[in-house]
Amino acid sequence: MSLSTLTVTDGIALLKIDSPPVNALSHAVRTALHDGLKAAVADPAVAAIIITCGGRMFFAGADITELGKPLQPPLLRDIMGVMEAAAKPVVAAIHGSALGGGLELSLACSHRVAVPSAKLGLPEVALGLLPAAGGTQRLPRLVGLAAAADMIVFGRTITAGKALDLGLIDRIVEENDMEAGAVAFARALVDRAAPLRRARDGRVDLTGAEAETLLARFRRDHPALFTGYRAPDHILRALQAACDLPLVDGLAQEAALSRALLNGPQSAAQRHIFFAERATAKVPDLAPEGPVPTIRHVHIQGTTRDAALLADLFGRSGLSLSAPETADLLVAAADAGPLSARLRDTAAAAPLRLHMAAGTLAAIEVARGADMTDAAVACALALARRLGTIAIVERPVDGFAIDRLRRSWQPSLTDLLAADDSIPAADMDLTGACRPLLALVDEAAMLLADGTVSRAADLDVAAVKVLGWPIYRGGPLFWGRQVGYGRIAAALDHLHEHSPAIARRPSPALRRLGQQEQGN
Repeated sequence: MSLSTLTVTDGIALLKIDSPPVNALSHAVRTALHDGLKAAVADPAVAAIIITCGGRMFFAGADITELGKPLQPPLLRDIMGVMEAAAKPVVAAIHGSALGGGLELSLACSHRVAVPSAKLGLPEVALGLLPAAGGTQRLPRLVGLAAAADMIVFGRTITAGKALDLGLIDRIVEENDMEAGAVAFARALVDRAAPLRRARDGRVDLTGAEAETLLARFRRDHPALFTGYRAPDHILRALQAACDLPLVDGLAQEAALSRALLNGPQSAAQRHIFFAERATAKVPDLAPEGPVPTIRHVHIQGTTRDAALLADLFGRSGLSLSAPETADLLVAAADAGPLSARLRDTAAAAPLRLHMAAGTLAAIEVARGADMTDAAVACALALARRLGTIAIVERPVDGFAIDRLRRSWQPSLTDLLAADDSIPAADMDLTGACRPLLALVDEAAMLLADGTVSRAADLDVAAVKVLGWPIYRGGPLFWGRQVGYGRIAAALDHLHEHSPAIARRPSPALRRLGQQEQGN
């Protein structure tokens, strides 16, 4: 089926793209959009063009499966070139979300309208990247340097109302009649021969020393954003280029900075965690059929701070606090540390472990023993989704995975791994400040080998979410692969030889990973 439809009514062309589930800007979508745009631009009967999407959102962004791979034309810049060369208005009509490349695409339109519930943002920083399709160059020309820095460096998503206040969109249209509202807006542009409001033709509100001062103050005000992370620094450098250079030169600078991030280890690590976090909800051997119990009532035993935080979270998620005899989920929060829980339809042994971090529920471990049905596992996964967290399904051999990882180290992972981010993983001194991390990698290898977890990525996500492992290092097994499992085993041997009382020998599991490295 065609991904696009192009209809022309009374001189207004409506180009609609429908590529479920989120209209990602895949090669097929780019081709349909490019061809439809060229046809509408070339049609003398068309006075204005509206670009919109079917389904639940505007273009959600790039097809993330294409990241790091050679892209087939047409590229986004080719499509934007058609838009910006058009001598007629090109209007983006936005509903749902316009994120990443989707928002960047709309920035090349001459005008933008959105429904009240729409959300707009450039979240690439979460993947260790910057908006690489002109976002750092066009956005500040529309909304100003300060607002652009705030949106891009934080990866903030803003409402349609905020976007209107900033000048990012031109009008808010009716929620349930977006296309009619967009057509009326385009018709008004044509009738009054309104000038085209192209971002490429504008200037950033600050330039030179004024821009440098603002960006320097941004760095001082938000030091945590620049500790260990490279993408925020590259974003500010791209924004400085937007202030000081013509658009074509700024785009070239943005592209160079983007390539440096995309080819670097941090973005690879952050993309690894991005995919791994989503994979935790997919249990390969879980039976897809059968009813899934629904959790409606929860009982929390204990009066700790974590218990209070959990009670608030459960309430905001629509769950009610109940007496133990009527609860679907029983949580024991009497002591500090991880909280035990069990579903009413499982055996007495607690099959769940809830982990709090930074005042929120960071992860749920699910102990999938022989007495836990697939329906109960599916119920735990559904609970995690409802609570906005991840669930890691395990078959514990010698205790829960996160408990074992935590016992294998003492110092702060964040402090250790952020100590000197300029040092490549392969060059790290494994007998210096990194020593406590070696035991953590060794324990992770054992957890994988003994079958407690079935995927290395699950352990990486757990370390990032619960233990404070920096996301830009990708988790202990990802980091260990970068450093070299063989090097880590050798370092543990060396440390044990000199300090047998405090340093562990490398496990057979870690040695096997090192041997597999040599085989590859």
